[in-house]
Amino acid sequence: MKRFVTIIAAVALVFAGASVAYANMCARDNVPGATILYPFVHYNYTDTNVNTLFAVTNVSSEAVIVHFTLWTDYSAHVVDWNVVLSGYDVQTFSIRDILDTPGQLPSTGTQPADYEDASPDQVDGIGPIQDFLNPSEDTTALSVRCNPTVHDAYPSFPPFPQNFKDLMQGLLTASQTASRWHIDCNGNDTVYGDWFEARGASDDTWMYITADVVWTCNRMFPDSTLNYWVDGASQNPSGGPNGAQAVYDNVLMGDIFYINDAQNFSEAIPAVSLNANPNYAFRTGNDDDPITFYHQYVEATGAGYSALSGDYREPLPTAWAFRYLNMGQAMSTKLRVFKRATYVGAGNHATMIWDNYNDADNNNQIPPSYIAADDSIPYTLFIWNEDEDAMLITGVRPPWSPSPGSCRVNLLPLETQEVDISEFGVTFTSGWGLLVYPPSNNLTGDDWYQVYVSTQHAAAGRYSAALEGAVLGNANCYADQMLPALWSGMIR
Repeated sequence: MKRFVTIIAAVALVFAGASVAYANMCARDNVPGATILYPFVHYNYTDTNVNTLFAVTNVSSEAVIVHFTLWTDYSAHVVDWNVVLSGYDVQTFSIRDILDTPGQLPSTGTQPADYEDASPDQVDGIGPIQDFLNPSEDTTALSVRCNPTVHDAYPSFPPFPQNFKDLMQGLLTASQTASRWHIDCNGNDTVYGDWFEARGASDDTWMYITADVVWTCNRMFPDSTLNYWVDGASQNPSGGPNGAQAVYDNVLMGDIFYINDAQNFSEAIPAVSLNANPNYAFRTGNDDDPITFYHQYVEATGAGYSALSGDYREPLPTAWAFRYLNMGQAMSTKLRVFKRATYVGAGNHATMIWDNYNDADNNNQIPPSYIAADDSIPYTLFIWNEDEDAMLITGVRPPWSPSPGSCRVNLLPLETQEVDISEFGVTFTSGWGLLVYPPSNNLTGDDWYQVYVSTQHAAAGRYSAALEGAVLGNANCYADQMLPALWSGMIR
């Protein structure tokens, strides 16, 4: 009985208000955060059976505004939208519905949680849930900061016009259709052939999504507007849609479902919760600014980190472990790797270069004319089999001429991607792997990476499952979580 009372007290604390934060910063724990990252989302424009569902939940009693941004697999923003959640509210999205059919964002509810149906003689015999939780706040509390007549359409969004749907498709599929080549280890733009796999327009389209608690409904991309990272509560009391937006309430949780309707397959995995804490002593990087998840985006807006601005979101880890099966059609494993370099200028140069993209918030965006993978590979990959034999792999030589000699092909050039374990030249049939990014492998330079790893395990035509990797290190938070220098020296 005492344990039950303790649990109820803890639940009451969690739901007491929107600013409640109870997670450990810099821990990869599945708890509510101020930002939700959906690190790998896929859709297939030619096979609409392949789809991704993603959801966001407000675990607090207070209504909140959530700003979503959809990014390409080369980290160009595509579209953003606002969702207002009443207390304890949840909203589910289908990427197919947004991008293709019908090409529209879902309407969102505006009512508070309904206590009227709570019977006093429930199964537990205790009474309505309002005896334990704060009343739910409806979205009218946010009417000043999210007025449908002033801000973007809410709660009912109009359909996207066809030309905008075409624009989104062009941006999202660019890594499948644009000219692609490798930049060798000498810096030469050498066309070796296609990337690690021959992706075309009929293959799955990869992307990722971020969702942030914000102060008002707004039309700002996180990487293009300074005000997005200025404290909204203190600097935008009137709720102006162009004013300060940053909020640090850890109240969101999320989940992802990967669907294949034709094969009756589905996989589910938690979305990535990122806690915010403006009072936390973040580790600082080469520019003496705190290393946070949105660091590069904040720098891109010119906001920097001041008393008024900064995302203050915990950074993602730099070393991940995962299980794999490498048995061809019988059972295979695909790595789903999201990664971002922390510093402006380092991110694209270290792994990938793309050109001719207009990054403006208008309809003049065009896909890049080319995307190049830089073979100066930043990551280190260790593979073990079930007999504890080990391989050190950072890529494989391409099966074409001219060969780049001892230089390895970068198999993870994009910001988010799905790569079969066999692409890495793994000769073992099963075991586990360790994927390490700077600075955890001592290849620091200007590159401090934010990394998330999950896996899909599938037997063709029978079943599939998704798993989150295990964190083995986060040098963005702890300076000592690095591989021995001797190990990192072996990857060149």
